[in-house]
Amino acid sequence: MFDEGLFYSESKPKFSESKINSILHDSSYLGFIWFRGAWHPGRHEVLIDPVTWDQLRVSFNEQTYRSHELVYGSRLIRCGHCGHIVTGEEKLKMTKKGLKAYIYYRCSRYRTAGHPQVRLTEQELDRQLQDMLDSVGDLSDENRNLVQMVARSLLETRFEDEKVQVSESKRLLSLLETQRDKLLNLNLTGSVSDVEFTKKRAEFDEREWRLRQQMARQTQIGQYIESICGHAEQVFNVLSNEWLQMERRARQLALSALFGGFRLEGRTLVPENRTRFELFRAG
Repeated sequence: MFDEGLFYSESKPKFSESKINSILHDSSYLGFIWFRGAWHPGRHEVLIDPVTWDQLRVSFNEQTYRSHELVYGSRLIRCGHCGHIVTGEEKLKMTKKGLKAYIYYRCSRYRTAGHPQVRLTEQELDRQLQDMLDSVGDLSDENRNLVQMVARSLLETRFEDEKVQVSESKRLLSLLETQRDKLLNLNLTGSVSDVEFTKKRAEFDEREWRLRQQMARQTQIGQYIESICGHAEQVFNVLSNEWLQMERRARQLALSALFGGFRLEGRTLVPENRTRFELFRAG
């Protein structure tokens, strides 16, 4: 790049290998934006088409170790042989049918002398997880209530900021009423003209409307939470049916919330003792 006249910066003209690697992983060039832990379609100009992008990455013989971004690679699985973290790797290969991604998981000490040479595909782990979810069956009344309680707690934590905003909105509405009374008194005594009074009153009306909109949003959030919690006991059926269609980040969060952790015994995924999932299955 430097030889072709492309400079990184005045102080550092050559692109470093790490910077080039970063560029090859930045999906913003494909028209996406990074928001809340995941890539989403953006509105900015796409600088490169997906086919060219993927071919470029394959041409670098890329073997991407982005374990924390992979479904089962976010430090949730430990090796049953040595206790170390199971990591993941995603390989892109050009096949006769086009570019294809292959995802494998193995112990981080896989290459240590005497360590079992076990490497699993993501499809293998997906099948095992779906079997676990199917094994739960119908929840008992006690576990159904527990699932609803956990769901409510998670959602209320997620929308905690909205509660704070509602309290602040109520305080501001009370203050606004006081300011209105003062404005009316000033207008009646002639200290504020009718023109100024009308202008200020319109400002107060608009401010009140915005504050009440915020409070209405909190009411909608409350209804949303109750609606979700009312169907929370169906979580295992939904996860089992929709697992392969869910985004990676959503699957990571579900694994963390329900299981907490796993051991990889040979080629078998085993939930750690006393996880939430084990309690539900036992109940």
